[in-house]
Amino acid sequence: MHLKHNFVIFLIVSSNFQTVSSVTDLRRPIYMTVAAQAFDLRQILISMSKINWEVKEVMSQHNAYIDIILREIQIFSMRLEHVNSKVYVSDEVLMVLWENIAHIITHTLVQGFSEAKKCSNGGRALMQLDFTQFLSKFEKISSLRPVPHKEYVENYVKAYYLPENELEKWIKEHLEYSSRHLFGLISCVCQNNKKSKQRLLQIVDELKFTR
Repeated sequence: MHLKHNFVIFLIVSSNFQTVSSVTDLRRPIYMTVAAQAFDLRQILISMSKINWEVKEVMSQHNAYIDIILREIQIFSMRLEHVNSKVYVSDEVLMVLWENIAHIITHTLVQGFSEAKKCSNGGRALMQLDFTQFLSKFEKISSLRPVPHKEYVENYVKAYYLPENELEKWIKEHLEYSSRHLFGLISCVCQNNKKSKQRLLQIVDELKFTR
């Protein structure tokens, strides 16, 4: 569905729901749908898949996919302002919308990072650089401080730096990540040690039954 149509739906939903306190929980999934439709998540992941995370040197410039994300966020903000000019949108609704955006983008970033086939120390630093750029701009646009779910990305990227013995402990403590995300992490960290890789992948398989 076209983004413009989503905002028409959002306008109708807002005008009907904002005066009814009992449907606060009902609004959240609706706003999440509106927020998700504002971004071409598939294209973002495709852009991330083309990045070389095995760079030898620490880069000083973030990747272009971050600019694409920020541009779409800016467009979302402008359309949201337009909706607000037609019908009052409460601060509560605005906060929920921006929290949903933060959730969508942070989880998309982790998904993209997890699909890296190989990753050097320079690549890990580049992931951090990309996320730092996103955070600084998103805070200004959304006025959310701190940005919700930022630890979800930060903890995942930091795990790339862990030695293999500490990574096992980390995996068991961080069940918030999907098996697919953990597989990607292990494949990069243990790319030169097949034995450790197989052992950690087996642990992830066993953890599936405890989720």
